[in-house]
Amino acid sequence: MRIWTIVALLTLAQSGLTFGAAQAAEFRVLHNFCVSDTCLDGRAPAAPLMLDGAGTLYGTTSRGGAHDTGTVFQIATSGGVRFQRLYSFAQAGGANPQAPLMLDAAGALYGTAVNGGTRGEGTFFKLTQQGPRWHLHVVHQFCSSSFCSDGSNPISGAAYAAARQGQPYDGNAEVFGTTVAGGNGPYGVLYRWTPKAGMHIAKSFCSELACADGAQPNGGVAFNDAGFPCGTTHGGGSASHGTLFCLDANDAVWSVSFCSWTGCADGSEPSAGIVADGRGNVIGTTRFGGRYGQGVVYAVSAGAAPHRLRVLHSFCRATGCPDGSNPISAVTMVGGDIYSTTSRGGKYSGGAVFKIDAAGNFTLVHSFCRAQGCPDGYAPQAGLVSDGNGHLFGTTAQGGRSGGGVAYEITL
Repeated sequence: MRIWTIVALLTLAQSGLTFGAAQAAEFRVLHNFCVSDTCLDGRAPAAPLMLDGAGTLYGTTSRGGAHDTGTVFQIATSGGVRFQRLYSFAQAGGANPQAPLMLDAAGALYGTAVNGGTRGEGTFFKLTQQGPRWHLHVVHQFCSSSFCSDGSNPISGAAYAAARQGQPYDGNAEVFGTTVAGGNGPYGVLYRWTPKAGMHIAKSFCSELACADGAQPNGGVAFNDAGFPCGTTHGGGSASHGTLFCLDANDAVWSVSFCSWTGCADGSEPSAGIVADGRGNVIGTTRFGGRYGQGVVYAVSAGAAPHRLRVLHSFCRATGCPDGSNPISAVTMVGGDIYSTTSRGGKYSGGAVFKIDAAGNFTLVHSFCRAQGCPDGYAPQAGLVSDGNGHLFGTTAQGGRSGGGVAYEITL
């Protein structure tokens, strides 16, 4: 597999931030997904990868597989790269997964599929291995209650508190997730699930006048430093351009509305969840808004009120958006540094990987290329996962040798 060395040169200046030349970073493609409807390995991966303690990556594709409804795959990276498709989705068990997986201590995988199931509104599933084969069990069929009050179309995945410490799911703890539709609104729900108690709704969105509490959560759930689940909504809020929300004690919910600054300079329409930085803040991205209208990276103080928002970077500072544009993925914290991707922009207009260090310096790490013949893929919809040893892993939804996207590794 070919390795490209990328040295990005971005020396623009922007208010409150400095831009610098990136360190040399090695980029390599781990797997090329296929664009054909019959590609059994899958195509169009849209979810972040999950990394286990042995250095094995797990992920999903939203299309392809035996029924063109997505796959679950595994990539072993130690002792050579080895790709294996673990499961092909069929409508009954779910279809078109677009969310990351979680791994339990027994080696089972959990995840969500945005469509499919017996009601066609998505599933929460568990995959277990029996011999060489993996078998799917539907844990919950969404829209199983009247008027879909339990939610429908879980475009984002589920999460548990101990994942922040890198611990596998213990099989007992509460799991939280969201659906983009359904609920009492019906503009989505925040749900909680345990194996013993089953599915319960913690929050039904758009329950306040004019959806002031947010609508259509489509980013993943993560936990703040206080141990409470947080996420984002694509719509609703005081300006109808989305919110950041956190559950609090006794299931109270606080939120911050985007597009509350003049010209939406604080960002609008977040499409990804958040990450806690260990210093009382949660960090995230918005797809639009910001000083140049192409999205931001933001931080919100998640402790005691008032919950203040700061913009860490506004994308598309110059013509052509060489710093990237329209981020739709969550960020990853590596030490005190922020890493993530943009779905568009970059030096070659195919999206970018970027870094913001603890001092606020912005660095372009890699630019994806959408021109014909570019082997590195383009349009990354998912964020990154770090192994803690200078390696980042991610996917692109399109491009690569076969056009169906790639899984890649960046060595810093």
